[in-house]
Amino acid sequence: MMRRWIWALLALCCFPLLAAELKPQRLPQPGDLESILQKRELRALVVYERGFYFLDRGAQYGILVNQLQGFERWLNKTYLAKEKVKLKVVYIPVRQDKLLDYLTEGRGDLVAATMTVTPTRREQVAFSRPLISSIEEWVVSQQSLPAFSRITQLSGRRVWVRASSSYYESLRQLNWLFRELGLPPVYIETVPEYLQDGDLLEMVAAGIIPLTVTDSYKGRIWLGGMISGLKAHKLIPLRSNGNSAWALRKNSPELLKAVNGYLASVSRNSLYSDMTLRRLLVRSDQMSNILAPDPIGRLATIRKVLEKYANQYDLDWLMLAALGYKESGLNPKARSPKGAVGLMQLLPSTGWEVGINGARLTTLEGNVEAACRYMRLILDTYFNDPKLDRLNRHLFALAAYNAGPNRVQALRGKAEKLGLDPNVWFGNVDQLVANEVGQGPINYVGTIYKYYVAYRFSLPQIEGKAAAIEAAQP
Repeated sequence: MMRRWIWALLALCCFPLLAAELKPQRLPQPGDLESILQKRELRALVVYERGFYFLDRGAQYGILVNQLQGFERWLNKTYLAKEKVKLKVVYIPVRQDKLLDYLTEGRGDLVAATMTVTPTRREQVAFSRPLISSIEEWVVSQQSLPAFSRITQLSGRRVWVRASSSYYESLRQLNWLFRELGLPPVYIETVPEYLQDGDLLEMVAAGIIPLTVTDSYKGRIWLGGMISGLKAHKLIPLRSNGNSAWALRKNSPELLKAVNGYLASVSRNSLYSDMTLRRLLVRSDQMSNILAPDPIGRLATIRKVLEKYANQYDLDWLMLAALGYKESGLNPKARSPKGAVGLMQLLPSTGWEVGINGARLTTLEGNVEAACRYMRLILDTYFNDPKLDRLNRHLFALAAYNAGPNRVQALRGKAEKLGLDPNVWFGNVDQLVANEVGQGPINYVGTIYKYYVAYRFSLPQIEGKAAAIEAAQP
């Protein structure tokens, strides 16, 4: 754990969009099946989502990978059986809210993602035969909340979803109904697009957000032992009888015909099954409820120290808090078997490097200041490129947590050669980190980010607790 913590300080992390084949980006190439066969390349637009599409140390996994590999074999057998050069599927990771834009602009040939067919989306694109049918959209809360039996019980409540999701559309339609009934609306809180259903469900279970929405086929898995403490309100589905399908441009009728031919040739169970998804979902440590009374009380007690040194070294005190919770549970007296000490779990050698030694490193103030000094050193030494904005500087510092600063810098250079933006972490350099380093830093960063989001959501609660503690002091 020698330098483990520092690379994550002050980071606003984002979840990876991992590329299976990282190639230089090409100009838009809208075309139908004939041009795809001529190029021997089918460009599939995908989104990173646990269980559906992810990469670990160069190997690709997921339900969508299995489906696309089957389609690749079918195309080669159907159209190129006598040809020596076969067609390959190229995976192009895209942020969720950019999928249809990339498709219609010709930057991909089809969207292979967990996309529900909706009237709004049908106006933009064509959809294949369903890969998954009879989908319901479930509202999910903590287990302790009484079950909802009427849809009107959502009136006046806050629900967290992605703006690009079908859940967002469903909630807006529900608000139209509530308007007609003279009821208060559902207050729709939008979250960053790189947070997927599993992430939001973890945040609900941890008490960070009260309500979210998920598709029933995902909910069966996540609530079936993957994440504890959740309740699906199945009596009030926001959508019923939904379908998940691949999306294509409307001017690609031959490709649509081929896709439907492939889907008709295989069993529905081979395209998707709960058992396969459960096997592919790698369970990480479930988030703690950092908003419970004890951890909130600990944070309120040390808040002034975090703010003092965050301001002194131009950092974000809430990100320091998120990291401190991850490393020590906000315990200033914590000690690891490897010798790391204090709130930020620093080794004595790290403290020596930044000029804070001996007993001072074990104090709350000394430990926090050492962390801030070292983070500042890393940012100024390795990520002081004027082309990096403030957010991405800190994202790259976070990425260096596992990969090391020299390696991250090397991957930035490699990203540019591959047509990726070397100055942007999300959807660019993160692809290479996941490909060459693996999922370790991704999971660690993700947890810290969710803790950070929790603290941001709960800042008034934290401030109120801090004020109460101060008032109680003699």
